[in-house]
This record gives sequence, structure tokens and C-alpha cells, in this order.
Amino acid sequence: MIRIASPEECCGCGACAQICPRQCITMKEDAEGFLYPQTDVPACIDCGLCEKTCPMLSDTGRENPLDVLAAINQDTDIRDGSSSGGVFTALAVKVIADGGVVAGAAFDGRCEVHHEFVSSVAELGRLRGSKYVQSRTENTFGQTAQYLKEGRPVLFSGTPCQIKALRLFLGREYPLLYTVETVCHGVPGPGVWRAYLSEVLGGKTGGATQALDSGLKVCFRDKSSGWKDYHVVIGSSGGENILDERHAKNRYMRLFLSDIALRPSCYACRAKNGRSGSDISIADYWGADRLMPEFYDDKGTSLVIINSEKGIRLFLSAASSAPGIRCAGTSLDDARKFNAGFSENVRVPYMRPYFFRGFARGKKDLFRLMDEALHPSLPRRLFWRLKRAFSGTGWR
Repeated sequence: MIRIASPEECCGCGACAQICPRQCITMKEDAEGFLYPQTDVPACIDCGLCEKTCPMLSDTGRENPLDVLAAINQDTDIRDGSSSGGVFTALAVKVIADGGVVAGAAFDGRCEVHHEFVSSVAELGRLRGSKYVQSRTENTFGQTAQYLKEGRPVLFSGTPCQIKALRLFLGREYPLLYTVETVCHGVPGPGVWRAYLSEVLGGKTGGATQALDSGLKVCFRDKSSGWKDYHVVIGSSGGENILDERHAKNRYMRLFLSDIALRPSCYACRAKNGRSGSDISIADYWGADRLMPEFYDDKGTSLVIINSEKGIRLFLSAASSAPGIRCAGTSLDDARKFNAGFSENVRVPYMRPYFFRGFARGKKDLFRLMDEALHPSLPRRLFWRLKRAFSGTGWR
């Protein structure tokens, strides 16, 4: 039986719930709004599969990348609709063309984020674009195993911990499985996102519950104003924008980018820096304007890290298929200067406990709580600096 002594020991991947033969593990949100497994103890048969599948209990070695590239999808429309350079879509199109399926994070009708499979190019738009909310993996690990048994190629995309969990769930290599991780510095939970969305919709529409059922469209990385100056846009089913804010002004994005809203395990990730076992890692190539100006036009450039021979084959096949991928080699050491999330963990911000205590109590207006966490008073800043200095904590 899987036992979690502290929140830092669980990444919320859901592998334990999916592999349980008695289906006695369910994923439930805690007071901070993050998913954790809960076990029906009387139904548990102590088979040990949950422990064997847990990525937090498996210490995998680090793989050195085989190649590092700057890349751009040559289809302008796909690139414009992607968070960075549109490489994921090119890889997915190739797998679908070969009769395969693609799994990734998508919004459902209530703007909750979960993993799902698509089998046509027309459906890929649901998986395209960053979702800055931890995704529920549902039963996609088991579905992946079934597709592979049927002889269908599978492209599975997710965070490093989700990729590591999938590989442990499957237990062996599959020639037709391609895994793509998104370089990640951490994930906010569904609870904070749900509360934020309700606050936005309640203020804009006067009826949050009704609005959540109305076919909303959420884009965390709208590039109408450029790749670097991206906006958070929430649109109604009628086409009007309910919210359109620069990411630097948006409370939710600022809480995410300041690392306050991250899952506890993200501050000591055990899957990043080549430890997930992914075939390909993709990220925004921040710094392309300085390091590879020929690949920079403020429309989005992908950093592609290829970790396996299988990854090389898939990338080359996708790059050579129309419309193709424009790419060139680059240095991982250089790219890391602007993409520290690939290898480095962020430190726990000193305002994180304050924010989540307030969130769990639910007695304070969420926007006010966010503002207080993002702009702490001078006495509070001084208090935490002194406490950090004398306690030697990892807070920043």
C-alpha cells in the first residue's frame, strides 16, 4: 500500500490509482487544491504495484541528450496557435499519419485540465498550447498499454513526472511508444485554477456556475502581441473576450511564475534533468534572440532536446514531412542559461505558506489574497528574511 508521509512525497501523476487491480485508490484534492491518492484500506490486497509504479519511489539515472536543436514549424498557422515553435504538432501529425494516437492535456467543458487521446489531425487543437494547471491523467496510462498491444503507435506528451510514471506503469520498452515531455518548473493545482476562474467569471458575468458550462475557451499563451509579451485570454462561446491580460499583469500567471502556486513536490522534482526517460523534451527557446537570432522573430521558437534514438527517428521523420520543421543545432549549456527549469529546481517562496493557508481557510477574497502574496508588506518581508537567515530554510 502506498503511504504518503508528507505532500512533498507525491507528484500527483495518478499512476498508483491507474495500476491498482482492485481500483481501491482514488485521487482527491487536498486543502491546497492538489490531487493525492486515497486508499480504501479494507479493499487493498497489498500487491505492491502502486509502490512499483510511483515515480517518487524510483530513482532513475540521468540520460545525456543526443542532440539539442532550435526549431520552428514551417506552417505559420500552427506556429501562431502554439505556445512556442509548433514542434509538438509536427510530431503528433506524423504519428497520426502512421495510424497512431496522441495523448496530451486538454480542457474539458468546465475548463478542467485532463489527459485525453486524439486520433485525427482535426482534434489536435485540443492538445496544442500550454495549460498551466496540473492535468488529471485519468486512465490514459492503461489506454496507452492497450493501444500498444493493438500495434498502434502512441505519442504521449506530459510533464516529466507524468512521463516517468507512464514508463514505470508500462514496465518495459515499446518500439511504437514515443514520449515527449514539456520542460517544466512546476505545476499549479486544479483547486487554485478553479477558484481563480470562478472569481473571474463571477465578476464578469454575475454567474460563475452557469458560465463554467457555457463553452469557454482558455488560452494561457495568446501570441497576438508577440511570443514574449503573451496574454492570458478567456473567451466566451459567443466569441467575446471575458479576460485579456498581459501575463505580467495577470494574477494567476504571476502566482505561477513567482513559484508560489506550485505543487510541494515540484520544489524537489525527481523527474527533470533527463530523469524522466522521455524520447524528446520540448520547451520555449527563451534566449533565441541572443543565441540564435536567425531563429527569432517573436512568433515562437522551440527548444528541442532529443534523448533517444527513437526520438531522433521521429523528429527527422516529422521534420521531413510537409510543411516540415526548420531546425539547427544549438548548445544545451547555452539554452540552460534561459531555460533553467530543465535542470534546476526552484526554491520555496516565503509567501507560499501564507497564500495556501489563506486559500485553505477560504475566508478571504481570492484576488486580495493573491495580491497580498505577490506584494507582501514591508514588515512581512523583513520578518521572513530574518526567519530564513536564522532557520537556514530553502525559502526565498
